[in-house]
Order: sequence, then C-alpha cells, then structure tokens
Amino acid sequence: MWGLGLVLQRSDDARLLHDGRASTFHEAILWHGGEALDARRRYEALSENEQDALIHFLKLL
Repeated sequence: MWGLGLVLQRSDDARLLHDGRASTFHEAILWHGGEALDARRRYEALSENEQDALIHFLKLL
C-alpha cells in the first residue's frame, strides 16, 4: 500500500479499485464485499471521526 496516498494527490481524476469504480478511499472501502465484507462492516461501525482518521492515515501512506 506504499504510495497509496499519492494516487489521489497526483491526479484530479484518480480512480481506485481494480476496475476504477471508486474515486475516494471511502467509496473504495464501501465497494468491498466477499472476503472483505467483514472489514467493510467494521469500517461502517466506526464513528465519523474514526472513519476520517482512518482515511487520513491512508492518505499518509
């Protein structure tokens, strides 16, 4: 995940996920299902401040 934060910084039209359907980290997380469904549900259970802190952390990578 090294450099992940640079993806959105370097392009006004950056896309995330293997098929590019997400334009934000929040969207990318919410699109996850299958094996990642539990992780998505834990993210959804976080408070807004906790979600913001996690997104901030991802932008630092």
